[in-house]
Amino acid sequence: DSTDPANVGGTCQLCHNLCHDCTGPDVGDCTTCKYGSDGGNCTDCGSNCDVCPTDQSLICTTCESGYKRVTADHPTATPAIKNGDCFDTNCPDGYYNLTATEDCYLCTSPCKHCSSSDDCTLCDPGNYMQPSPNNTTCDGNCPSGYYKEDSTDPANVGGTCQLCHNLCHDCTGPDVGDCTTCKYGSDGGNCTDCGSNCDVCPTDQSLICTTCESGYKRVTADHPTATPAIKNGDCFDTNCPDGYYNLTATEDCYLCTSPCKHCSSSDDCTLCDPGNYMQPSPNNTTCDGNCPSGYYKEDSTD
Repeated sequence: DSTDPANVGGTCQLCHNLCHDCTGPDVGDCTTCKYGSDGGNCTDCGSNCDVCPTDQSLICTTCESGYKRVTADHPTATPAIKNGDCFDTNCPDGYYNLTATEDCYLCTSPCKHCSSSDDCTLCDPGNYMQPSPNNTTCDGNCPSGYYKEDSTDPANVGGTCQLCHNLCHDCTGPDVGDCTTCKYGSDGGNCTDCGSNCDVCPTDQSLICTTCESGYKRVTADHPTATPAIKNGDCFDTNCPDGYYNLTATEDCYLCTSPCKHCSSSDDCTLCDPGNYMQPSPNNTTCDGNCPSGYYKEDSTD
């Protein structure tokens, strides 16, 4: 109205730019909103939006030049990001774009950075980059055989899954002492394996080697009285140890019948254990602690 409305008419004045209709110049004078309402006052699509639609969605359709527009909500971001927000130069954490001019698309949770929807390059806090072949995904846990290694900034960036010691099935760190379960078995303290020169050690906790390295022979039975004791699955270079035999050059080593020191088959002794004597014919492939009548014991020179 004019200053003298009884005698002079007034003028039409522009409403606040957030108002569709109004009773005065301020945002609080809006009676209907141009873009939408935050539940109290009228509002718009936010800073750096070039085109804010009048459909009351408050989702920016075009950002100002040089700004990138996100295309989906990220309510767990700090602060929360909503569909249509505009960001200067780069997409915010949790979003990616395929070209320099493209909008920002949401990474698959829980990625902090990604190069495409589900190709993570960094994880959200509390999550860990998985090992190959899943090394573009993040998860709150690591698979068996790996432990969680936090980043140097764990409040803001997730960590990675690192390989356990080769004797561990599960672990909390890189050393054998960090094993929580053993891959092959335990010696009663630390995890251990099937011993030296074993090529295939099974994961059944038996600690019995099933295949020795090339050029080594595997024994197939314990020999606890040997010095040192020999156990099933031990591997020996070139020849079978005393007390064992093999029938072919490539075959495993089988236990001689006690008290043979060397044998050509299970009970065909060629040398006796100490304190035993090769018997006379027709038992001249057997050993015994005594000699039969008519024979005396002659000790070896060794």
